Amino acid sequence: MCDTDREQAVNAVDLLNDLVGDLITGTMALAQYHKKYSSGIITQGQLVGANKMCLSHLVIGLTKWAEFYKKFYHLIPSELKDDAKRIIKAIESRKVIEFRNKCVGHIWDKDTNRPLVNSEIMARLSTITGNDIHGFLRWLNNPNPAAFPNSVAGISEAIRDKIASAHGIAPTEVLNR
Repeated sequence: MCDTDREQAVNAVDLLNDLVGDLITGTMALAQYHKKYSSGIITQGQLVGANKMCLSHLVIGLTKWAEFYKKFYHLIPSELKDDAKRIIKAIESRKVIEFRNKCVGHIWDKDTNRPLVNSEIMARLSTITGNDIHGFLRWLNNPNPAAFPNSVAGISEAIRDKIASAHGIAPTEVLNR
């Protein structure tokens, strides 16, 4: 193994650390906001704002995951490649990248030459979530350890750990960069 292979492995582990953190943070924050809304602590308007913020964050995380897959596919352990491919297929079928390109950070629809309207954004979000926000959150980050390999965070952690193990990468080596 040459230094660039190991360097790529360290980069991959570092990126997966960030992606897992983003998935866990985004899903847990959104779950907390939903609990607060159900308990009457926050208003529907506040929940809508939290949904926008967290879902945008999660969409960006999934598009980063797709980029990670393209750049580091060769490092994904063979026993986890099918799981990684399932994530990519789900990202594609849910039209996550299209949503990021069209809605996240934009107010104007270049195709129609007018502002994006809420109903169009919500229809696109429904494609991403499959009309099941809680199921979507569980797909991203199911805190139940028995859920592997059914969550993006769990699969990402497994890939990260296998790459780190295969290349002898210590956690401090990544965290102290």
